[in-house]
Amino acid sequence: NRGRVELGAVGPSSGTGTVGGANNVGGVAGHNTSAAVLGAYYYYAVIQGDSQVRSTVRVSGTSVVGGVIGRNEGSITPVVGNSYLRNYASVDAAGSYAGGIVGLQKGGTVSYTKNYGRVHAADSYAGGIVSRVEAASVVAQSVDFGNVVADNGIAGGIAASNAGTVMQCAVGQAGNTVSISAKADYMGAVTAENAAGGVVDSCTLDGSNIVLRGTLSLSGSRLLGGLAGSNAGTIQNCTVSAMPALSVNTGDLTVGGAAGGNAGAVKNTGVTASFTGFTEYLNLGGVAGSNTAGGTLVSCTYSGTITEGTGGSGTGHTIGGIVGDN
Repeated sequence: NRGRVELGAVGPSSGTGTVGGANNVGGVAGHNTSAAVLGAYYYYAVIQGDSQVRSTVRVSGTSVVGGVIGRNEGSITPVVGNSYLRNYASVDAAGSYAGGIVGLQKGGTVSYTKNYGRVHAADSYAGGIVSRVEAASVVAQSVDFGNVVADNGIAGGIAASNAGTVMQCAVGQAGNTVSISAKADYMGAVTAENAAGGVVDSCTLDGSNIVLRGTLSLSGSRLLGGLAGSNAGTIQNCTVSAMPALSVNTGDLTVGGAAGGNAGAVKNTGVTASFTGFTEYLNLGGVAGSNTAGGTLVSCTYSGTITEGTGGSGTGHTIGGIVGDN
């Protein structure tokens, strides 16, 4: 697509539908270029078995697979006011780069979107909204309600990896548990990896309905954060009101309410969460598990309770209200 597309509904009113291909596969468009605009009231490609929707669609491919767009370089914006583009489709990539809305974001903007479908990458990079947000890209005002799975790599509720800007986004809601599963060294509910140059801005997280499930490397860094597992960019103006539940295969974790490991900047971010009876940590901090050389924590707050479980701490294990290991 190099023009403008305005959507009402996609998908049959009954029965099933499938969109399949190899690379750059999307429920609406495989490739949305830098000059293109996609606007929508609703997107009715829906996951099988969901009684609240009208039809069933599965979007599948080898790599760069999105519920709406495979590869996006243009804009996804609301047609009327703040109406959301909603994806209910299940999204499956036999390789990497699967996203509930966009398979891969390379420039441009994705705004006012919601994903309800399950997103799965058999390899790496699975994101509830976008698999990977590259530099000069923006994902804004978007929410993921669907489960996200990467069998052999990183996954995140909004994006597995962010090198652009993620702003005013959220994951989950009361009464709806979101599971984010990965095989990686770092995990986060918004993004597993906020890379150098990446910005996570004004995002909110209530982790009480989120589970981070991981098969972590026994020799890796094992970073788990409420917002980001690993932060080399900037996290700012965010709020965490509860920490996600953790279900992982090993201990000696570095855990933080905002970032597991911070080598970038965390600014003006508040965390309200309790870590009680927690024994599986190496470094545990209310805002960041660890703050390495070059990392900064500025005007951040923590409110909650941190208590050590029986038999938890050993030599070198750290606990801090703001940061575990600085």
